[in-house]
Amino acid sequence: MSGTDGAAYDAAFQGGLPERVDCVVVGGGIVGVFAALDLARAGRSVLLCEKGGIGLEQSGRNWGWCRTMGRAAAEIPLSREALDRWRTLEPDAGVDVGFRQCGTLYLAKSAADLRRYGRWIETAATRGHHDTTLLDAREVETFLPPGSAPWAGGMHTSSDGRAEPGRAAPVVAGLAVRAGAMIRTGCAVRGVETHGGRVQAVVTEHGRVACGQVLVAGGVWSRLLLQGIGLSLPQLGVISTAARTAPTAAGADIPDCAVGGPDFAYRRRDDGGYTIARRGVARHDLSRGSLALGPRFMKSWLGGSDKIRFRPDWSGQTSTLIGSKSVLGERSVFEQCCTLDPAPEHDVMRQGLRRLVRNISSFEGVRIAQTWAGMIDVLPDAVPVIDRSRMIEGLYIATGFSGHGFGIAPAAGNLICHIMCGQAPTVDPAPFAAARHGTH
Repeated sequence: MSGTDGAAYDAAFQGGLPERVDCVVVGGGIVGVFAALDLARAGRSVLLCEKGGIGLEQSGRNWGWCRTMGRAAAEIPLSREALDRWRTLEPDAGVDVGFRQCGTLYLAKSAADLRRYGRWIETAATRGHHDTTLLDAREVETFLPPGSAPWAGGMHTSSDGRAEPGRAAPVVAGLAVRAGAMIRTGCAVRGVETHGGRVQAVVTEHGRVACGQVLVAGGVWSRLLLQGIGLSLPQLGVISTAARTAPTAAGADIPDCAVGGPDFAYRRRDDGGYTIARRGVARHDLSRGSLALGPRFMKSWLGGSDKIRFRPDWSGQTSTLIGSKSVLGERSVFEQCCTLDPAPEHDVMRQGLRRLVRNISSFEGVRIAQTWAGMIDVLPDAVPVIDRSRMIEGLYIATGFSGHGFGIAPAAGNLICHIMCGQAPTVDPAPFAAARHGTH
């Protein structure tokens, strides 16, 4: 694991269940806690239920990048709003999630890369983003330590930043409690009770809670919960491995910028080390259920920037997430597997470190202190669903963030809060409609 601090907060989140609340948020990841915070601040009575601990799955296992650069066009306004909130969260609330506006840099190895980056910059400008610049070979050197490999150029966004995933979700959960939300960890939601096409209650492993609204923000678990309500969502899980280095004196020579090369990535950590990864590589474990959904992903997976490797589902985790059935009132898979903890791929991480050292020689001799993996909730177009159900009144969905959820969570939570409260959203919700996947 990535060293999340979620366990330190669990003691404050235990207790009995209320008989009724306005809203139940299912999932204690980064999107769920931001949504709970905003709903509580909007005057709603809120209960957040998390089957494990706060931020213990992918929300605490990601790279910690908070970026607009390189986003899908639909996500650019959302990511810009999220960055504004990351910047003001700590001064406004007096907390520390480790946010630093360090900028992000993508390296280009060829003229073709630079042309592709230039096209993205032009598209981003149409969405109101003008902070990204194209760098030539000499300019890119100023963002790298001396002795680094030469590059054709790069793309840089100074307004982007980084935060600490292991710290952020628990801290925001604490803010939600301070705002009036109730949070219960170790409290799996077995299903949603409906009547006449309306949400009536959630049924948890510790009892029933009546409510008028339910937000499903369960990451890779969301598809399974929605399936129990009769809704189909084509979401799969992709496993990604990352690592942290031990604190190193080499950091004095390495500019504080989140850097992505063709096959490596790194960003500075507050503890003096670095989070590193083998960029562009992820894995999907094939099960019978994922084979049925697979054709919907082939276009994006075969033509995308990430290389998706496939293997049989030896661990059974993919089969659990796709094929399991649950019945209200019975012990469910959600409480049988409280925290997904996929095995990291140490060979992939060693490859990533070798590529990093080959290109950034300042990392020579740096030691990997910890390696971990997380399962990312992905949709065929790699753009999340942030929407209300048209089939079940009072049901809302925020899932499928496809590896982008940590960075855009502050705005995603705010967007779904506005939708749930019937307020005019500050970001156009149309690109995040569930109907584009046939989910109603």
